[in-house]
Amino acid sequence: MAFQRKPSREFVKMSHKIDILVIGLEHVLPKVANWYAALEAENIHTVIYSLDQFGLTRKMRAKLGVRVFFVPEFLGVVSRWLVGIPFLIFLLCWFRPRHVEVYDPEIAGRFWSACIELLRRLRVKLVILNRGGAFGYDEQSPQKKLWLARLYHDARCVIYKELYMKALFIKAYGLEANKLALVHNRVQVRAEPSVERSGKPIALYLNNFRRWKRPDLCVQAAAWVCQQIPDAEFWLVGDIPNSELATDKHRDSVWSYFDRAELQAQAEALGVGSQVKFFDFTDDPMQYYEQAWVFLFPSDLVFCNFSLLEAMERGVPAIISDVQDGEKIVDDGVAGFRTPQTSQAIAERALELFGDEAKRRSMGFAARKKIIDDYNLSDMARALAQIYWKHAWSRDA
Repeated sequence: MAFQRKPSREFVKMSHKIDILVIGLEHVLPKVANWYAALEAENIHTVIYSLDQFGLTRKMRAKLGVRVFFVPEFLGVVSRWLVGIPFLIFLLCWFRPRHVEVYDPEIAGRFWSACIELLRRLRVKLVILNRGGAFGYDEQSPQKKLWLARLYHDARCVIYKELYMKALFIKAYGLEANKLALVHNRVQVRAEPSVERSGKPIALYLNNFRRWKRPDLCVQAAAWVCQQIPDAEFWLVGDIPNSELATDKHRDSVWSYFDRAELQAQAEALGVGSQVKFFDFTDDPMQYYEQAWVFLFPSDLVFCNFSLLEAMERGVPAIISDVQDGEKIVDDGVAGFRTPQTSQAIAERALELFGDEAKRRSMGFAARKKIIDDYNLSDMARALAQIYWKHAWSRDA
């Protein structure tokens, strides 16, 4: 008789019906891990099937205990196709999820697109979760738009995170409004932070360097601020070294990044090369929030940026661009400021908060209260459960 290895205790423990199998992720970021950890707290059980770009998925699995299976990579891309797709079918049969949750099909590569199409043809219950991929709709090929339209129509529900998406889904894909559900970003409320600050004033931008998020305005604002406060520092956190999206090939794309060298050259030309500091993307943003005096986000789109919410939860007043729906997050003059998208306007508000400790602290407390009241992660799981039952889990779905 052939020897059969006994399954591990952990694997046997997981070999039961779950609620959600998640696919489509290049990596599991902290905000995704926290999202599904909150669902687990509400007794909604999830397994994630993910790639592991930058090694982030393994870190999150170890840190938060999310249940993750990795797409096989032992032979590189070849193993994705030869083993990864059959393994997805195995996970479906083993865990028997109530539905499969698909992340951002607009930006899915060939492997994930093939997986999604296979599940669609097998008539698996699909729920689409769109975090922002719809933003690049105009850049999709006609074939991709047609495929997306079929996918969205076959899905049980489309969950979207940005307010502008609803009109796009209805107009571009012809979806009925009752098939759409808004579940915006929320963040974990942690222990009371300290809003005390000492030493050099620090203005923090913590996001990726996409051009439409306007990190260049933070560099330009530094030149204005440092004329009056020479030791002030501007920290730009979120660079992804050697990203193809920072090359000239993608310069006109909505996904285009600033290259760090381009922003550094701008800082040098403005005479603030030593005051503007750059940091790579981080999976531990708390270390930066705890040192920041103000948080800068002069983006073309601010609702409902995850890092902005995190910074406010840590008691950091925000200076954001005065664009549509920004007022839903930052009450101007209360939890921070909404300003025109100019470096001078940003600098004036930063100087105001750097020079008025009482105002900065008051706004920091108000920013945290706003998150506790309106953007608390603990409220999200119950809202999602209602959506799942209505669209995918009930007999009438």
